[in-house]
Amino acid sequence: MLEQCLQMLENAWPLQVAAELQAAGLNPEAISGIMAAMQVRSLEDLQQLLGDDTPAVEQLQRLFWLAEGYGFQDWLVFDASIVRGLAYYTGQRWNLTYCSFQSVGT
Repeated sequence: MLEQCLQMLENAWPLQVAAELQAAGLNPEAISGIMAAMQVRSLEDLQQLLGDDTPAVEQLQRLFWLAEGYGFQDWLVFDASIVRGLAYYTGQRWNLTYCSFQSVGT
């Protein structure tokens, strides 16, 4: 149910998503947190939401630092809105796009 609600964010109004999450039994604080997380579009946004000292932010900062060191930082994009298949995956999710910009999945 939660995964379906998160997937609706791409095509539905936030109030509808919030209503579905509430119907699933989530409290207003959890709903607010989920909605805020789904608006994250950059590592800086994530840092602002979670704080500087969280392992997730630290690991992503290191990843982007390494990408810059190896010269492929322009090819790496952070996007927290990728939620397809959340129930299936247990870790980070990565989408790869070739230069022709055709998505090839995870």
